[in-house]
Amino acid sequence: MMDGDREMRSRTSLKRKKPPWLLRGRQALKKSRVAGALASACVQRLYWLRWRAGTAARARRLGFSPDRTYWVSPADIVYCTPLEWNPFWHEGEVRGGDWDVTDIRFEDLDVFQAMRQRWIEGKDWSETECYRRAASKIESGRAAWGCASLAGLDAKCQALDRLFDEIRQQGYKSQMELGGGGRMSLRAVDEVSVNVDRDGKMLFNNSVHRLGIAKLLSVEKIPVRVTVRHSAHVQRERSRLRDRIAGGAASGRKEGATRAA
Repeated sequence: MMDGDREMRSRTSLKRKKPPWLLRGRQALKKSRVAGALASACVQRLYWLRWRAGTAARARRLGFSPDRTYWVSPADIVYCTPLEWNPFWHEGEVRGGDWDVTDIRFEDLDVFQAMRQRWIEGKDWSETECYRRAASKIESGRAAWGCASLAGLDAKCQALDRLFDEIRQQGYKSQMELGGGGRMSLRAVDEVSVNVDRDGKMLFNNSVHRLGIAKLLSVEKIPVRVTVRHSAHVQRERSRLRDRIAGGAASGRKEGATRAA
């Protein structure tokens, strides 16, 4: 009986013992995953430092910090900038010229039309012109809608369905509320991006899906960040600021003279 128990324990221990090559492989895999995670974190940190340095430099030139999130009505974003600027590298820039002259309405974009047909009219994604055009490009060997395969395109559509349902059920949340990683994370500034034209009006720049969902769900306010401002608008705002400062100083001198009298 004792010999049987001893044999049973011996077989169990042999069964549970892992071969050295497997243990070494697992350790190497674990180290590579840790190293990969550390490398990714370092790269994200470097990107954030570069973005932060650029934002600080622009703040010194502008006299105000562009690192700010505004809560605005989606209905106030009517037109689109013809040229899209990457928010991470261009946030806070001031540009002159006619880049803000546009007649492109956001609600005329084929992507927005597809979202309306899908979630308001109840059509399948494959019935929309936007999907059919993207699928045709993919079948001809070109990437479309950020996808290189039909399977990837379908997966993206499913992800958009989930995002729509999530915002409809839980409300529209900022990237910080979604766990954007705090102030030292690029995701924390990855909101809907707008540009400001010469008249101070917002023009859509980036994040078509989130803005489109907000419009379709009639969300009252959403967070946005300004990427590029027109130089004419910035100059006008600076003049107003100088006038307010000068007016406040004059009022203070007048009040002081009255008290002295």
